[in-house]
Amino acid sequence: MRSFLQQRGDPFGKLAPGKPIDTSEWSSLILALRMAASAWSPANTPPRKLEEIPPASDGLSTFHPERREAAAGFMRAFPHWTSDLGVTYRDDLLPVVAARSLAAYMMAAAASSLRAGLNMRRCDYCASWFTLHYAPARCCSVSCGAAMANKRTSPHGFRAELVHDADEHLG
Repeated sequence: MRSFLQQRGDPFGKLAPGKPIDTSEWSSLILALRMAASAWSPANTPPRKLEEIPPASDGLSTFHPERREAAAGFMRAFPHWTSDLGVTYRDDLLPVVAARSLAAYMMAAAASSLRAGLNMRRCDYCASWFTLHYAPARCCSVSCGAAMANKRTSPHGFRAELVHDADEHLG
């Protein structure tokens, strides 16, 4: 959990130095996002149950359209997330959805990924999941690609191997 906070921040924006917070609502967010993730096959992890789809050997997490409806139940597991969304308008009057919390952004991103139905992959540099709009892509952003090519510290301010180690404990 500490690596997630260092990488992304508090999903609900309540964390502050010297201020204790209750993290109990994080479990419902984790549950909801895991439900959304059930539409994809696991990547580079062994199946936990015999009925699970085996992982892809190329590191892809493959989208399974037949699982979309069941995975869409994640929105019911965490129903209040839409109250943290707002709409702003660009100069050309195009509406733009804006998240007021990281939790709302994460839920909206999960809904968008389910709707798009594209495969996903972990960034080779920072270990963040990203939607594959370009099949051979190995990095989530131009920043990570450049940092990896130049052998620099992650643009997100952490070492990727720490994130991979922490994710194995969440399993």
